[in-house]
Amino acid sequence: MSKNILIVLEEIIQGIPSGVVSVTENLIQGIYKKNNVSILTNNSHWIMNGKNNFRFIKKINKKKIKLYTYSELSYFLEKKAPKFFVKLCLFPFKILIFLFLVKRSYIFLKKNKIEIVINQNGGWPGGELNLAVSFASYLLNIKNILVIHNLSSYEKSFFSKYIHFRDRIYNKTASKIITVSKTCKLNLIKNTLLKNILVIKNGSQNFSKLKKLKINNLKKKFIIGYVGHIHERKGIEIIINAIKNTKNQIQFVIVGGGKKEYINKLEQMSYLQNVDILFVNLQKKPINFYNDFDIFVLPSKKFESFGLVVIEAMSCSKPVICSNFGGMKEIIVNNKNGLLFKKNNSLELRKKIFNLKNNKKLSKKLSKNAKLSYHKLYTSDIMVKNYKNLF
Repeated sequence: MSKNILIVLEEIIQGIPSGVVSVTENLIQGIYKKNNVSILTNNSHWIMNGKNNFRFIKKINKKKIKLYTYSELSYFLEKKAPKFFVKLCLFPFKILIFLFLVKRSYIFLKKNKIEIVINQNGGWPGGELNLAVSFASYLLNIKNILVIHNLSSYEKSFFSKYIHFRDRIYNKTASKIITVSKTCKLNLIKNTLLKNILVIKNGSQNFSKLKKLKINNLKKKFIIGYVGHIHERKGIEIIINAIKNTKNQIQFVIVGGGKKEYINKLEQMSYLQNVDILFVNLQKKPINFYNDFDIFVLPSKKFESFGLVVIEAMSCSKPVICSNFGGMKEIIVNNKNGLLFKKNNSLELRKKIFNLKNNKKLSKKLSKNAKLSYHKLYTSDIMVKNYKNLF
């Protein structure tokens, strides 16, 4: 029987396609034909700005909440005024803004006769719209599935009963609380008051079947690839340190977007370390970024609850090297379907890179097993089936 399903998305950073949106695209692909699926976003979400090229997200009805959240107002005002001053002025209105969000969410859910809410929450504690919709869903007795896609940004302490007020609300209002890896579940159990957390691992469409990204200025060298947000927590500088003085042998291709200051820092590091580096803009639609890579490396050092790009690369039969951190160590079995190195250890990463570069037999074995692991555990069909069991 067809159901009215609402997916809630909330992001503030502009123009950088996230793993949450990619997972949402895969989920919609699996459920939209037999259900009436719609999306509700915060006011400034980038998928609402006319540049959204996600095929299945484009097919369905999308609405903004038409009210700026406290976080959005802070984000935009802090570009024009000192952060302390903005917080001082806005803080008295924080609860009032939230109550208006609950009211608007309540009206939206009731008017559209929503039966199931899939609340796609990024990191924890997450966004105000997510919380408001959860609260409104509870008041209307609507099934509300909270999905937490990243680790907690705070730790349990003596003051937990005060700062974890949000956790208590979700324990009361969420029908199910889901996260994307065992690592994330353990982190949330340790650092929050959330209860009865289930794990549904992310799934990806088969990127080997997608249109291939044409990369200009690619050289006939051994190509190391990275795809994703260009941010300090991703540890991209660890790759640069690992391949210093290899300009004649290796080209490092970064597909992504991020702050200009950090990108400039990486470019300067590459110049000083004698590394051939190439930056490619991340496309706002699913496309095969991985085709020209010889290997894929994800050296994250913080807040990596799963590593969606890892399974995307695996779907393209690419040998993967990643740090033994977060959810990545659940995906990669060392020396079987990829290689793991100690977080922040550029010397160990260098050995792993050259091992794959020089050992074609090992590279071929890891490529084959990566593809097998993807089909066995990480397809979007497997993920969608697990979510449907909650409906």
